[in-house]
Amino acid sequence: MFNNRGINRFTFISVVFMIFSTLVSAQNATPSIIPIQHWTMKNGINVYLVSMHEIPIIDIGVVFGAGSSRDGEHAGLAAFTAAMLDEGTKSHSADQIAQSFEDVGAEFHSMVELDYAAVTLRSMSDKTFLNPAIAMFSEVINQPAFPATDFKRMKKQILSGLEAQEQEPGTIAAHAFFAAVFNGGAYSQPTFGNTKTVTQLSPEDLARFYQHHFTAANAHIVMVGDLKRADAEKLATKIAGTLPDGQALSLPALKPNPISNEVKNIRFPSEQTHILIGQRAISRLSPDYFPLAVGNQILGGGMLTSRLYKAVREKQGLAYSVYSYFDTLKMSGPFVIGMQTRNEKAITAIDITRDILTQYVDAGPSAEELDEAKNNIINGFPLRLASNQAILSNVINITTYGLPLNYLDTYRDNINGVTVENIKSAFQRHIHPKKLVTITVGNSIF
Repeated sequence: MFNNRGINRFTFISVVFMIFSTLVSAQNATPSIIPIQHWTMKNGINVYLVSMHEIPIIDIGVVFGAGSSRDGEHAGLAAFTAAMLDEGTKSHSADQIAQSFEDVGAEFHSMVELDYAAVTLRSMSDKTFLNPAIAMFSEVINQPAFPATDFKRMKKQILSGLEAQEQEPGTIAAHAFFAAVFNGGAYSQPTFGNTKTVTQLSPEDLARFYQHHFTAANAHIVMVGDLKRADAEKLATKIAGTLPDGQALSLPALKPNPISNEVKNIRFPSEQTHILIGQRAISRLSPDYFPLAVGNQILGGGMLTSRLYKAVREKQGLAYSVYSYFDTLKMSGPFVIGMQTRNEKAITAIDITRDILTQYVDAGPSAEELDEAKNNIINGFPLRLASNQAILSNVINITTYGLPLNYLDTYRDNINGVTVENIKSAFQRHIHPKKLVTITVGNSIF
C-alpha cells in the first residue's frame, strides 16, 4: 500500500536524516516528534493533519469502519467492495479513473484490514496536480457505481487469486488457525474470503455494504505532507464533506474464547510442514501492550536474536525461520508462533517450541535480553517515520485504535519503562501454554 515511488534516493536519505535529527533533539527541546493537528468537520468526520514541507508531496488516507470483521456470512465482501471503488463511478469508467490519476502523477490505493478499510491518495502538492487528483479521489469515494461488467471482471480476478492461494499450505494453515482461535465469530474468516463466498457475491451486495459503512459517522481522514491547516480543511471538505451522515457502527462481538488445547493436522502433499501455534490474546488498547511487545521481541520477534530462533533454528536446525507476534486489534487479537520444518521433524519442532514458550512464561527474560530488545526496538524507531507514507500509516494506526495523539512522542519512554517483571507478569496473564491452538499443514505423521 505504502511506497516511495517518485522520491529519489538522495531526497529519501535526507528526509530520514532530518527526521532522525528531530527525534534526537526532541528529548531536550522539541515538544512533539510528529505534531498531529486535529479538528472535526461539520458532518462529524475527525481529521488529522501532519504538516511536513520538506518535499512537495501530500499523502491522504480516508479510513472507514469497514474491515473484513464486518463481512458476516459473506467472507470477502469488505475487500471486494474496497477493490471496486475505482472500477467505475456514475460519471467515469475504470480506465478513465486510472488515466485521470496517471495524468497528474497521483497514486490511488484501497486496502482492507480486519478492523478497517482505507482509501489513500498520493499527489504532488502543486495545485495544478493536486486539484484534479482530489476531484477524482472524492468522486471515487462518494460515487462508486459497481458496474456489472467491471464487477464480473474483478470477480474473475479475485477468484483466480483465491484458487491459487487455497492450494498454498501457508494460506491453508492461516485460515484454519484463525477459524479455530476465533471460533467462527469476528476475525475468524479470511479477509479476502474464499471461492465459495466470493462466488455468491453480487454488485447489489457490494452497493449495500458501501451504503451502510462508507458514511461520515463511520469515517476519519488523515493527511500528511506539504499542506497547511487552512488548505487541509478545504481539501477534507472536498473529499468527504458530502458523505451521508450514517451511523457509527460497533464491531460484531467475538464468540466465546476456546480455552482447551487443540491440535489440527491437515494433510497436504509437501516436503515441509507449515506450523502455526497460538491463541487469543489482547486488544490494541490493553495496558499490557508494551510489556508484551518488548517481551515478544525477545521470544520470537527479534529473528536472529530471539529465543525461538536460537533454539529451533541455530541449535536444532529444524526451521529456516521461526517467529512470533501479537496481532493487536480493536478486540482481542491473536498471539502467533509460526515456522516451517521437514515433515519428519514437525513433532520435535512443536515440542521444542512449546517448551521454550513454557519456560519463558514461567521465568520471563533475563536483564541482558531485555536491554538488547529495548535497544533494537528504539534504534529502529526512526525508520518507522522515514517517509510521508510511513507517517501516514502510523497516524492511521493511532487514530483507528484510539491511541493518544502524542503516542509517537512517548513511544520510546514506554519501551524503556518495561521491566523484566512487567514482561513476566503480562505473559502469565495472557499466554497459556497448555491452552494453545496448533495447526499443521503437510505430510507429517502424528
